[in-house]
Amino acid sequence: TVKANAFSESAKSKIEAAGGVCEVV
Repeated sequence: TVKANAFSESAKSKIEAAGGVCEVV
């Protein structure tokens, strides 16, 4: 799980493509 204040579209798609989860905090 990746926690950050914001995700760029490319970063979010890369993380999700790798099976990760984006958590906006």
